[in-house]
Amino acid sequence: MTRQPLPARSAPRLARLRSRPGAIVAGFVGLAALFYTPILLGLRTFPDGDFTHHFLPFSLYLQNEVLAGRLPLWNAFTYGGHPFLADVQAAIFYPVSNVLLGVTLPWRAPDIRLYFLQVEAIAHIVLGACFMFLLVRRLTARTDAALLAGMTFAFSGYLTGYPPVQLAVLRTAIWLPLILWLLLRAVEAPSAWRRWSAAGVALAAAFLAGHAQTFLYILYSTGAWLAVLLMVRRRTVAERRAWRATAAGIFLTGAVALGLSAPQLLPSIEFAQWSVRASVDYAAVSNGFPLQDTWQALLPGVLTIYSPLYVGVISLGLAFVAAGAALMQRRNLSANTTTPPAPMSLRAGGAFFGGLVVVALLLSYGGNGFLYPLFYWLAPGFSLFRGQERAAYLVALGLSVLAGYGVLALHLLPQRLRAWLATLYTGLV
Repeated sequence: MTRQPLPARSAPRLARLRSRPGAIVAGFVGLAALFYTPILLGLRTFPDGDFTHHFLPFSLYLQNEVLAGRLPLWNAFTYGGHPFLADVQAAIFYPVSNVLLGVTLPWRAPDIRLYFLQVEAIAHIVLGACFMFLLVRRLTARTDAALLAGMTFAFSGYLTGYPPVQLAVLRTAIWLPLILWLLLRAVEAPSAWRRWSAAGVALAAAFLAGHAQTFLYILYSTGAWLAVLLMVRRRTVAERRAWRATAAGIFLTGAVALGLSAPQLLPSIEFAQWSVRASVDYAAVSNGFPLQDTWQALLPGVLTIYSPLYVGVISLGLAFVAAGAALMQRRNLSANTTTPPAPMSLRAGGAFFGGLVVVALLLSYGGNGFLYPLFYWLAPGFSLFRGQERAAYLVALGLSVLAGYGVLALHLLPQRLRAWLATLYTGLV
């Protein structure tokens, strides 16, 4: 099997993009600006809801306290008072929001603050695209695959639908691709302590972003990712020194994440013990997608207002190609080609992200499916949060990575197999 070369005109163009990351970032910025043009021009706002009734007042209060030179410990203007710093959704220590707040600090009018808060949400969409690009570029060694995956993730039904209303979800969700990329690079060079430390910083940023349920998904996904990376590494590296360095690096990542998160983590744990979340039962937290909402993956906006399972029919088809290629090949597809510079082949990567999609989809049904009850009783943390449909986050993320792998598979699979998979996918649709 030989790798099919890119067309003569496109190969130099992609090579130039590969050496000019600024152009890639600018491209994602341009796409986001085009997608959100009515918002940026002030012609529309995000839908009325938690964005305006929860996160806007939080931002205004934080701004006022910073201008007054006070640490925002207690908000006396919410009901009988509210421990503002202890509420993780206040995101007092979240660096991205603080940088944007610092830049826009003089503007105090609520409508201006609302506009800047929407700009922050759009900036997170761009960051999500860039982080996904880094991950898939490393996994596939293909710029076109990484571009498609970045666009799919950033403009999926999940990141463009529900999270902009729940800003804390969006702030937290974008960090997982970066965490996976940093850990991938750290496992490649286990003695490079800066890589392990950077992964800890990214984990801390995800926690400080303010949505504990999404961070729980990140923790479980990160643990599974590390396990798969170590299994793949086990076949190629046997030196005890490398294993000791890897164990020390994992410990360093956790220590950095805990240390940077401590100012928010400790008050939030105490606050949670006094909140209504400390005594919720199964009926209160087991809500999720009805089974019919699975059609969101093909028909956005038909059955539901938001369609977080939607990633686009083309990206879904490429994800199907990647999953099919991973299942049908008994050996690494890139065995006779240029191997991607990462310890994760198409087969292993397709299996991991395909499994992530399946598990997350089953969890998103909540009590309407069979998997969430098991997680409720056996997996720490899953009994604390309602809204199990938010597991669609991992579905969108996994399908985005698989779409990138699908681009790689198109260049590796023989023509006959590509045609068979395309026909099968078309028939299923």
